[in-house]
Amino acid sequence: MTEFVLILVAGIVNGATFVMIALGFVIIFRATKVLSLAQGQFLALAAYLLFSVSQDLHLNVFLSIVIGEGAMCVVGFLAYRVAIQRLAGTDVIRASLATLGISYIGTSAILLAWGSSSYSLTVLPGANSRFKVGIVRFTGLDIELVVAAAAIYTAALLWSRYSRQGLALRAASESPVLASQVGMNPFRIFAVAWIVGAAAAGLGGIALGEIGSVSPSIETFGLLALAPALLGGFDSIAGVAIGGVGVGLLQALVSVLVGGQAATAAVFGVILVVILLRPQGILGSKDIARV
Repeated sequence: MTEFVLILVAGIVNGATFVMIALGFVIIFRATKVLSLAQGQFLALAAYLLFSVSQDLHLNVFLSIVIGEGAMCVVGFLAYRVAIQRLAGTDVIRASLATLGISYIGTSAILLAWGSSSYSLTVLPGANSRFKVGIVRFTGLDIELVVAAAAIYTAALLWSRYSRQGLALRAASESPVLASQVGMNPFRIFAVAWIVGAAAAGLGGIALGEIGSVSPSIETFGLLALAPALLGGFDSIAGVAIGGVGVGLLQALVSVLVGGQAATAAVFGVILVVILLRPQGILGSKDIARV
Protein backbone atom coordinates (compact mmCIF):
# COMPACT_ATOMS: atom_id res chain seq x y z
CA MET A 1 0.00 0.00 0.00
CA THR A 2 2.82 2.40 0.91
CA GLU A 3 4.61 1.70 -2.36
CA PHE A 4 1.41 2.38 -4.30
CA VAL A 5 1.02 5.76 -2.58
CA LEU A 6 4.64 6.65 -3.33
CA ILE A 7 4.10 5.81 -6.99
CA LEU A 8 0.90 7.88 -7.03
CA VAL A 9 2.60 10.95 -5.53
CA ALA A 10 5.63 10.64 -7.81
CA GLY A 11 3.35 10.16 -10.82
CA ILE A 12 1.34 13.28 -10.06
CA VAL A 13 4.49 15.37 -9.59
CA ASN A 14 5.97 13.97 -12.82
CA GLY A 15 2.67 14.65 -14.53
CA ALA A 16 2.67 18.27 -13.35
CA THR A 17 6.00 18.86 -15.08
CA PHE A 18 4.81 17.07 -18.21
CA VAL A 19 1.68 19.24 -18.30
CA MET A 20 3.73 22.45 -18.41
CA ILE A 21 6.03 21.22 -21.18
CA ALA A 22 3.28 19.53 -23.23
CA LEU A 23 1.20 22.72 -23.18
CA GLY A 24 3.91 24.35 -25.28
CA PHE A 25 3.68 21.62 -27.92
CA VAL A 26 -0.10 21.74 -28.04
CA ILE A 27 -0.52 25.52 -28.18
CA ILE A 28 1.98 25.85 -31.04
CA PHE A 29 0.57 22.88 -32.96
CA ARG A 30 -3.03 23.97 -32.38
CA ALA A 31 -2.29 27.35 -33.94
CA THR A 32 0.16 26.57 -36.73
CA LYS A 33 0.04 22.77 -37.24
CA VAL A 34 3.81 22.84 -36.75
CA LEU A 35 5.49 20.28 -34.50
CA SER A 36 8.05 22.28 -32.56
CA LEU A 37 11.13 20.14 -32.03
CA ALA A 38 12.84 22.98 -30.17
CA GLN A 39 10.81 22.68 -26.95
CA GLY A 40 13.61 20.80 -25.21
CA GLN A 41 16.02 23.64 -25.93
CA PHE A 42 13.46 26.22 -24.80
CA LEU A 43 13.03 24.52 -21.44
CA ALA A 44 16.78 24.09 -20.95
CA LEU A 45 17.45 27.72 -21.87
CA ALA A 46 14.87 28.96 -19.34
CA ALA A 47 16.48 26.90 -16.56
CA TYR A 48 19.96 28.18 -17.40
CA LEU A 49 18.72 31.78 -17.58
CA LEU A 50 17.09 31.42 -14.17
CA PHE A 51 20.37 30.13 -12.76
CA SER A 52 22.39 33.00 -14.21
CA VAL A 53 19.95 35.74 -13.25
CA SER A 54 19.52 34.52 -9.68
CA GLN A 55 23.21 33.78 -9.10
CA ASP A 56 24.95 36.59 -10.98
CA LEU A 57 22.47 39.38 -10.25
CA HIS A 58 21.53 38.06 -6.79
CA LEU A 59 17.84 38.61 -7.43
CA ASN A 60 14.85 37.10 -5.68
CA VAL A 61 13.96 33.72 -7.18
CA PHE A 62 10.46 34.84 -8.20
CA LEU A 63 11.79 37.98 -9.90
CA SER A 64 14.38 35.79 -11.62
CA ILE A 65 11.59 33.55 -12.92
CA VAL A 66 9.73 36.57 -14.29
CA ILE A 67 12.87 37.78 -16.07
CA GLY A 68 13.62 34.30 -17.40
CA GLU A 69 10.09 33.87 -18.69
CA GLY A 70 10.21 37.32 -20.29
CA ALA A 71 13.35 36.24 -22.11
CA MET A 72 11.61 33.04 -23.27
CA CYS A 73 8.76 35.10 -24.69
CA VAL A 74 11.34 36.98 -26.76
CA VAL A 75 12.97 33.71 -27.85
CA GLY A 76 9.60 32.27 -28.90
CA PHE A 77 8.78 35.40 -30.91
CA LEU A 78 12.16 35.40 -32.65
CA ALA A 79 11.89 31.68 -33.48
CA TYR A 80 8.58 32.35 -35.20
CA ARG A 81 9.48 35.66 -36.82
CA VAL A 82 12.91 34.66 -38.13
CA ALA A 83 12.23 31.08 -39.21
CA ILE A 84 8.64 29.87 -39.13
CA GLN A 85 6.83 32.90 -40.56
CA ARG A 86 9.09 32.85 -43.60
CA LEU A 87 7.78 29.35 -44.37
CA ALA A 88 4.12 30.38 -44.26
CA GLY A 89 2.15 28.74 -47.04
CA THR A 90 4.63 25.89 -47.47
CA ASP A 91 4.37 22.31 -46.26
CA VAL A 92 4.19 22.17 -42.44
CA ILE A 93 6.83 19.44 -42.57
CA ARG A 94 9.34 22.05 -43.73
CA ALA A 95 8.43 24.29 -40.82
CA SER A 96 8.73 21.39 -38.39
CA LEU A 97 12.18 20.57 -39.79
CA ALA A 98 13.11 24.24 -39.36
CA THR A 99 12.41 23.86 -35.64
CA LEU A 100 14.93 21.01 -35.63
CA GLY A 101 17.49 23.51 -36.89
CA ILE A 102 16.43 25.91 -34.12
CA SER A 103 16.94 23.12 -31.59
CA TYR A 104 20.54 22.49 -32.71
CA ILE A 105 21.28 26.21 -32.61
CA GLY A 106 19.81 26.33 -29.10
CA THR A 107 21.90 23.39 -27.92
CA SER A 108 25.08 24.95 -29.31
CA ALA A 109 24.28 28.31 -27.71
CA ILE A 110 23.69 26.69 -24.32
CA LEU A 111 26.97 24.77 -24.48
CA LEU A 112 28.88 27.89 -25.51
CA ALA A 113 27.37 29.99 -22.73
CA TRP A 114 27.28 27.53 -19.84
CA GLY A 115 29.31 24.50 -20.90
CA SER A 116 28.31 20.96 -20.03
CA SER A 117 28.44 21.32 -16.24
CA SER A 118 25.46 20.83 -13.94
CA TYR A 119 24.11 23.68 -11.84
CA SER A 120 21.69 23.91 -8.94
CA LEU A 121 18.89 26.45 -8.97
CA THR A 122 18.00 28.66 -6.04
CA VAL A 123 15.53 26.65 -3.98
CA LEU A 124 11.99 28.00 -3.91
CA PRO A 125 10.78 29.18 -0.49
CA GLY A 126 9.27 26.25 1.41
CA ALA A 127 10.46 23.70 -1.16
CA ASN A 128 12.41 21.68 1.42
CA SER A 129 9.52 21.45 3.87
CA ARG A 130 8.24 17.93 4.48
CA PHE A 131 4.67 16.89 5.16
CA LYS A 132 2.88 13.70 6.09
CA VAL A 133 -0.83 13.01 5.73
CA GLY A 134 -1.54 9.47 6.87
CA ILE A 135 0.89 7.31 4.94
CA VAL A 136 1.39 9.96 2.25
CA ARG A 137 4.67 11.83 2.40
CA PHE A 138 5.51 14.78 0.16
CA THR A 139 7.61 17.92 0.08
CA GLY A 140 6.83 21.58 -0.26
CA LEU A 141 8.31 21.46 -3.78
CA ASP A 142 5.85 18.70 -4.74
CA ILE A 143 2.95 20.92 -3.67
CA GLU A 144 4.37 23.99 -5.42
CA LEU A 145 4.86 22.14 -8.71
CA VAL A 146 1.38 20.59 -8.71
CA VAL A 147 -0.29 23.90 -7.80
CA ALA A 148 1.74 25.77 -10.43
CA ALA A 149 0.91 23.22 -13.13
CA ALA A 150 -2.79 23.27 -12.22
CA ALA A 151 -2.85 27.07 -12.32
CA ILE A 152 -1.00 27.26 -15.65
CA TYR A 153 -3.19 24.55 -17.20
CA THR A 154 -6.40 26.25 -16.02
CA ALA A 155 -5.21 29.64 -17.27
CA ALA A 156 -4.31 28.18 -20.69
CA LEU A 157 -7.67 26.42 -20.95
CA LEU A 158 -9.66 29.54 -20.03
CA TRP A 159 -7.49 31.69 -22.30
CA SER A 160 -8.06 29.41 -25.28
CA ARG A 161 -11.82 29.15 -24.76
CA TYR A 162 -12.89 32.59 -23.59
CA SER A 163 -10.28 35.25 -24.33
CA ARG A 164 -10.34 37.25 -27.56
CA GLN A 165 -6.83 36.11 -28.44
CA GLY A 166 -7.66 32.48 -27.71
CA LEU A 167 -10.74 32.55 -29.92
CA ALA A 168 -8.79 34.39 -32.63
CA LEU A 169 -6.10 31.73 -32.44
CA ARG A 170 -8.67 29.00 -33.02
CA ALA A 171 -10.21 30.88 -35.96
CA ALA A 172 -6.83 31.62 -37.56
CA SER A 173 -5.69 28.01 -37.20
CA GLU A 174 -8.82 26.69 -38.93
CA SER A 175 -8.74 29.20 -41.81
CA PRO A 176 -5.98 31.83 -41.94
CA VAL A 177 -7.37 33.29 -45.18
CA LEU A 178 -10.87 33.70 -43.77
CA ALA A 179 -9.47 35.14 -40.53
CA SER A 180 -7.50 37.77 -42.47
CA GLN A 181 -10.60 38.69 -44.47
CA VAL A 182 -12.47 39.61 -41.29
CA GLY A 183 -9.66 41.85 -40.06
CA MET A 184 -7.51 39.42 -38.07
CA ASN A 185 -3.76 39.26 -38.51
CA PRO A 186 -2.91 35.51 -38.60
CA PHE A 187 0.84 36.15 -38.36
CA ARG A 188 0.38 38.17 -35.18
CA ILE A 189 -1.86 35.47 -33.72
CA PHE A 190 0.62 32.71 -34.59
CA ALA A 191 3.43 34.75 -33.03
CA VAL A 192 1.42 34.86 -29.79
CA ALA A 193 1.11 31.06 -29.91
CA TRP A 194 4.89 30.70 -30.21
CA ILE A 195 5.45 33.18 -27.40
CA VAL A 196 3.08 31.29 -25.09
CA GLY A 197 4.46 27.92 -26.21
CA ALA A 198 8.06 28.91 -25.45
CA ALA A 199 7.04 30.37 -22.08
CA ALA A 200 5.19 27.16 -21.14
CA ALA A 201 8.23 25.07 -22.02
CA GLY A 202 10.35 27.46 -19.98
CA LEU A 203 8.22 26.91 -16.89
CA GLY A 204 8.63 23.17 -17.36
CA GLY A 205 12.40 23.62 -17.56
CA ILE A 206 12.43 25.64 -14.36
CA ALA A 207 10.41 22.89 -12.67
CA LEU A 208 12.91 20.26 -13.84
CA GLY A 209 15.78 22.39 -12.57
CA GLU A 210 14.15 22.67 -9.15
CA ILE A 211 13.55 18.92 -8.96
CA GLY A 212 17.08 17.96 -9.97
CA SER A 213 19.78 20.08 -11.51
CA VAL A 214 20.30 22.14 -14.65
CA SER A 215 22.36 20.39 -17.31
CA PRO A 216 22.17 19.88 -21.08
CA SER A 217 20.52 16.49 -20.48
CA ILE A 218 17.22 18.10 -19.46
CA GLU A 219 16.66 18.86 -23.14
CA THR A 220 15.57 15.21 -23.43
CA PHE A 221 12.40 16.03 -21.54
CA GLY A 222 11.32 18.08 -24.52
CA LEU A 223 11.01 14.85 -26.49
CA LEU A 224 9.52 12.93 -23.56
CA ALA A 225 6.74 15.52 -23.34
CA LEU A 226 5.62 14.50 -26.82
CA ALA A 227 4.04 11.47 -25.15
CA PRO A 228 1.49 13.33 -22.98
CA ALA A 229 0.79 15.78 -25.82
CA LEU A 230 0.03 12.90 -28.19
CA LEU A 231 -1.92 10.91 -25.62
CA GLY A 232 -4.19 13.80 -24.71
CA GLY A 233 -4.54 15.01 -28.29
CA PHE A 234 -2.04 17.20 -30.08
CA ASP A 235 -4.60 19.92 -30.74
CA SER A 236 -6.42 19.63 -27.40
CA ILE A 237 -5.41 21.81 -24.46
CA ALA A 238 -7.97 19.97 -22.31
CA GLY A 239 -6.26 16.67 -23.12
CA VAL A 240 -2.91 17.86 -21.76
CA ALA A 241 -3.94 17.13 -18.16
CA ILE A 242 -5.04 13.58 -19.04
CA GLY A 243 -1.89 12.91 -21.00
CA GLY A 244 0.42 14.52 -18.45
CA VAL A 245 -0.91 12.68 -15.42
CA GLY A 246 -1.26 9.40 -17.32
CA VAL A 247 2.30 9.43 -18.61
CA GLY A 248 3.60 10.68 -15.26
CA LEU A 249 2.00 7.75 -13.44
CA LEU A 250 3.34 5.30 -16.02
CA GLN A 251 6.85 6.69 -15.67
CA ALA A 252 6.72 6.48 -11.88
CA LEU A 253 5.32 2.94 -11.94
CA VAL A 254 7.90 1.57 -14.38
CA SER A 255 10.71 3.41 -12.60
CA VAL A 256 9.86 1.73 -9.28
CA LEU A 257 9.20 -1.73 -10.71
CA VAL A 258 11.96 -1.93 -13.33
CA GLY A 259 14.25 1.11 -13.31
CA GLY A 260 14.82 4.59 -14.67
CA GLN A 261 16.00 3.57 -18.13
CA ALA A 262 12.96 1.36 -18.59
CA ALA A 263 10.74 4.26 -17.51
CA THR A 264 12.18 6.43 -20.28
CA ALA A 265 11.65 3.63 -22.79
CA ALA A 266 8.05 3.24 -21.57
CA VAL A 267 7.33 6.93 -22.18
CA PHE A 268 8.70 6.72 -25.72
CA GLY A 269 6.65 3.54 -26.11
CA VAL A 270 3.53 5.60 -25.42
CA ILE A 271 4.42 7.79 -28.41
CA LEU A 272 4.65 4.75 -30.69
CA VAL A 273 1.45 3.14 -29.41
CA VAL A 274 -0.61 6.31 -29.74
CA ILE A 275 0.68 7.01 -33.26
CA LEU A 276 -0.18 3.45 -34.34
CA LEU A 277 -3.54 2.99 -32.60
CA ARG A 278 -5.07 6.42 -32.02
CA PRO A 279 -3.09 9.20 -33.72
CA GLN A 280 -5.59 11.88 -32.71
CA GLY A 281 -5.16 11.04 -29.01
CA ILE A 282 -7.92 10.88 -26.41
CA LEU A 283 -9.45 14.33 -26.97
CA GLY A 284 -7.82 15.38 -30.24
CA SER A 285 -9.74 16.03 -33.46
CA LYS A 286 -9.99 13.20 -35.97
CA ASP A 287 -8.33 15.13 -38.78
CA ILE A 288 -5.00 14.13 -37.20
CA ALA A 289 -4.76 10.73 -38.80
CA ARG A 290 -2.35 8.06 -39.98
CA VAL A 291 -0.23 8.55 -43.06
